[in-house]
This record gives sequence, structure tokens and C-alpha cells, in this order.
Amino acid sequence: MSSRRRCRVFEENLRENVRVHGPDHPSTVNARGELARTYVRCGRVTEGIALHEQNAARTDAPWWGQYRAAAYQAAGRHGDAIGLLRRLRDTAEREQPADSLETVRLRLFLARALLDAGKTREALELFERTAGDRTRLLGPDHTGTLNARRNLGLALARAGKPGPARETLTAVTADYQRVLGPEHPYSRQAGSDLAGLAAPVRHRRVRR
Repeated sequence: MSSRRRCRVFEENLRENVRVHGPDHPSTVNARGELARTYVRCGRVTEGIALHEQNAARTDAPWWGQYRAAAYQAAGRHGDAIGLLRRLRDTAEREQPADSLETVRLRLFLARALLDAGKTREALELFERTAGDRTRLLGPDHTGTLNARRNLGLALARAGKPGPARETLTAVTADYQRVLGPEHPYSRQAGSDLAGLAAPVRHRRVRR
């Protein structure tokens, strides 16, 4: 499906939800958030932010807050993204159990925002913590754990640490292949990341 077609589908979904449920119904909030995410992915970042900010007046759900922060990142508004994610993380750490997977996920979003803003040291600390937390909470072979380790490897590469990056990506690629098989998309992508370490590191897609 083309980007334009995808946007039209989500736009129609939002219109129908507003017509049937009204602007503040949870289903409408969800439809608005999904359209906002679609706009950001299609490069219509300003429109996406506007929709996310409409939702912010209707819900304080961390799920939508973290995607609003991602939209700010896409617009180069790193301070806004980091500030929002710090608030969401602090609230989650205060109100939820220490081992909440939602809190771990928010730390991951914050780590990515910090890395994009050039705050490398704090970002790497959070990437390492996320990988450790998911290993402890989910087990070493869970895809969430493997993805967190891959995120750490990519972050190390972007931070100019090729040796640790190669070691981390080599290990996680082997584990992806062992757990999921060599032809699984995650295994193939990790292998591609490892092979690309000799090339300049750009913003590669990470798994949550």
C-alpha cells in the first residue's frame, strides 16, 4: 500500500470514529493516534504532531505520550522529546512496580531520544539497563530481549564504539539465528547490521 493510500485509510477511520463515537471516545483517541503515527512515518510530521497534541488534551496514557515524543524527535525537537519522556518515565517509576515492562519500554524510548540528541553517555546507560531488565524479566531468548540487545549494539556503533558494537551484534545475531532461525526477518536484519559496521552508521530501524 502506498503512503498516500495508507494515510487516506487512517483518515477515513478517524472520520468514522468521530461521526459514530464523538471526538473524545477512547476509540476515536486511538484512531487519531494511529493517524498521527502514520503521518509521521509518511513524512507529514507537522500534521502528526498536531494530532498527537490533540490527543494529549484527551488522554494521559503513556502509550500515546511516547509516540508524541517520537514525533517531536522526527521534527528535530529533541528537547521537547526528552522532556516529555523523562516525565513519563518518572511517573511510571513512581506509580508502577519497579519491574513494570511499560517502564522498561519508556526507558528505551528515552534512550533513543537521548542518542538522537547526542547525549551518548546517558543513552548508552539506558540501553544497557533496558537489555539487562528484559533479560531478567523476559528471559534471554525472548524476542523483546534480543531486540533490546540489538538496540544496544546499534547504539554503541552510533556512539563510535565499533569494538563493543561488533561484539554485541555478533552475539545477538547468533542468538537470533538459534532462537528464530537464520531466515527470520529479525535474524537477517541483525546480520545486515553486523555486516554494515564497516560502513558509516546511520539511523537504522530498531525493534522495541
